[in-house]
Amino acid sequence: MNQIVAVSFGLLCAVGCSGDDKDRTSTLTDTAADTDVDADTDTDTDTDADVDTSTGGTGDTAQTSGDVTIFDVQAGAVAEGTEVQVQGVVTGIAADGVFLQDPQGGPRSGLWVFLGKGWDLTWGPAARGDRAQVLGTYQEYFGQTQIDASGKSGVDFAVLGTDTEPAPTVVDVAALAKDPEAWEGVLVTLEGLTVSVPDAGAGDFEVTDRNDATWLVGDRCYAYLDDVTLDVSDGFEQITGVWDYVFTAYQLQPRNQADLVATPTPTGDTGSAGTADTGSPGPHTGLVGSGDTGTPKGGGSTGSDTATGDTAATSP
Repeated sequence: MNQIVAVSFGLLCAVGCSGDDKDRTSTLTDTAADTDVDADTDTDTDTDADVDTSTGGTGDTAQTSGDVTIFDVQAGAVAEGTEVQVQGVVTGIAADGVFLQDPQGGPRSGLWVFLGKGWDLTWGPAARGDRAQVLGTYQEYFGQTQIDASGKSGVDFAVLGTDTEPAPTVVDVAALAKDPEAWEGVLVTLEGLTVSVPDAGAGDFEVTDRNDATWLVGDRCYAYLDDVTLDVSDGFEQITGVWDYVFTAYQLQPRNQADLVATPTPTGDTGSAGTADTGSPGPHTGLVGSGDTGTPKGGGSTGSDTATGDTAATSP
């Protein structure tokens, strides 16, 4: 019966079918045939590497790149959505993840690792200076480069041992403004900052640098505003932290109060206290001397002298 159908259909196509129709006829007769070799032993269906072992598929399984460096991820050498394994030294700790940095330091040497709330209950605690390894998916989350290991378990995040925390890089504010993305995830120090917005909301405050560019100081790792009240024009000699990108803006993320070095507040020209000249006791019990309470710096005066001579000379 199958032979009759195939022959009849073939006769029709011989009269008016195009080349494409002939191909489709071949497909129909192949799949209809009970003994079609392609249907039973097609290696594309059974052993196709794209289906079973592909590292670049477009389905639910992420690409797998294996061990890469943080530099590879930040330089765009890895496609977004790829599952990667990276190592680095912990430079900052937050409630939902950590910052890792390659010990070599410099531009593109750090990144954010998103672990999710309560990550320390899953993988155990980590400390700054620990060398850690993470297996997760590379993402650009609202513009922020990150490795997402949230929802995973087992050895997807592990502390391998103790290392030396990278020293912060003092970054010129002009260079930072020119290419802020190059420093994303890196521990940096900015110098010569002035508070322009004491409370920018969400625990952040805004500072202005020497070139009048404004930056946010965030609270991802440490909430500075919980400890200190700022005013406009308050100054910082320097602020150290991890350079971060949160939703739409770059932020500096200090890790503790020691990361923020405030500009000393002038206390007025009070002069040097010195030691008052109380005079020589001698036979006079009331000789106080000149009453010099100290010579002010810059020649200023601290007020009237307590005495300019003998205030209560008494005969022996």
